[in-house]
Amino acid sequence: MDEIIEPIPLRYDGMDAEDHEIELGALGESLQGASRIISVVSNFVVTGEYRFNYQSQDIRVVTKEPKAKCFELLLFIKAVSQHPMFGGFAGSLVAAIVAYVVAKKSKEPSEAEKRLLNLEERLIEHGMQDREILRGMLGVIEKMADDLHPSLKQTVAPIEVTCETIQIGRTEYEPLIITPERKRKIIEEGEITIDDEREYSVYITELDKENATCKVRFSQLGEKSRISATVADPTIKVTNDPYTLAMASGSQVQVTGRLEYQDDELKRLHILRVRF
Repeated sequence: MDEIIEPIPLRYDGMDAEDHEIELGALGESLQGASRIISVVSNFVVTGEYRFNYQSQDIRVVTKEPKAKCFELLLFIKAVSQHPMFGGFAGSLVAAIVAYVVAKKSKEPSEAEKRLLNLEERLIEHGMQDREILRGMLGVIEKMADDLHPSLKQTVAPIEVTCETIQIGRTEYEPLIITPERKRKIIEEGEITIDDEREYSVYITELDKENATCKVRFSQLGEKSRISATVADPTIKVTNDPYTLAMASGSQVQVTGRLEYQDDELKRLHILRVRF
């Protein structure tokens, strides 16, 4: 595989990082989150496809030794080929998307809107003239920010523990520096709301009968939208229950339930009953 995007700095500043060291546990958690963010965004930029799982991505994220005077890792994106639409400005596009993710999940709506408009302008400048395709692409990026929120929470773990700030991306691309205040906004639990009871068609991909929980994909939203679910339906306890049978056959099942949101972000489905 060849390196197809300029190196992406992941920089930790302040506290222990000033002495070119960092607490290992916090760093490990941070790297897990940052790796997910960079791989998902880079794969989207390189291939034009949104793939959340590592195994389905066409790129690899690797790193080399850290630099002195802070704790900085350079992340290298490797792939077999690059999507021709984004040739020549892939690095700046990755940085712009990451900055949008940080702004949105830091609960800075005006900054997030500014970053999204900047993304739109960049795409138009580089030949994206079809407005329908452009709207679809921006919609994918907005969903990507929601899906990457847990990874961003992991990324900021070292702040106020072993470093003061984290920067993802080259300075010339105007990344958002993640400060202690931004960290608090990223990790704070938002307001929870429960939607009205409705019927949904889902695919069950994992099932824990003992704890009455599962993972589902909404057939209406496409098979990539997998979320956690709780099951209040007592039929889950019986032998050959409809949930186990549906998972084993890979077929969709009709359930009645309520969706749970946190800060308008879909968190889980509460299943009340299944339709036979």
